[in-house]
Amino acid sequence: MKERAVTFAPEARDDLFALYDWIADAIGVRTAIGYIERLETYCKAFSRASERGQLRNDIRPNLRIIPKEVGFDPFDRFFASAG
Repeated sequence: MKERAVTFAPEARDDLFALYDWIADAIGVRTAIGYIERLETYCKAFSRASERGQLRNDIRPNLRIIPKEVGFDPFDRFFASAG
């Protein structure tokens, strides 16, 4: 299987920092770190399975997106423990 390089666009990197800040403020630093690490790990795994997700060349060449159901929800644990 061919490995491909996975890179984050500057805008995506900025989004990750902003997402981290938002989660850290809303839930806590540990949750924010864990969420961002899982998200980055998932994205970096595209190096081995680069055909995952929907190809969206209309947005950016070779961009692949994943549906929310496959993604992560940092509030899962928060809502589960708040009930």
